[in-house]
Amino acid sequence: MDTRPIERRQQRRAEVEGRVELRGLQAGQLTGDPLVGRADNVSLAGVYAKIPAPFPWEPGTLVSCSVNFPSGATRLFPFSRLAGRGRIVRVFDEQGRRAGDATSVEVGVAISFTSDLTALGTIGGY
Repeated sequence: MDTRPIERRQQRRAEVEGRVELRGLQAGQLTGDPLVGRADNVSLAGVYAKIPAPFPWEPGTLVSCSVNFPSGATRLFPFSRLAGRGRIVRVFDEQGRRAGDATSVEVGVAISFTSDLTALGTIGGY
């Protein structure tokens, strides 16, 4: 019997690093200062990012998300920037402590993009 977990991803993920910026959203308005981290992998359906702890949001929270990729990353992922709203799906502590613990160094955050995602290509198409 196959015991591998069921793959639920809608899109293939690219293992590419990029700069991630998250901001809170409340009643459609940006709130608070941006949190800046780095993407570990990304697709048009979502991103997994590492953000410095403590992380203020719980799963289910709607955020503004921007992911910028270095110019050399276009061989792995064909866009230079993704921007739009996303929903926090999961929060993982990368140091073995629970998410939100002030002693944690960083948390892993899984974000699912909403339908208003904008994907910007690179100049010249490469």
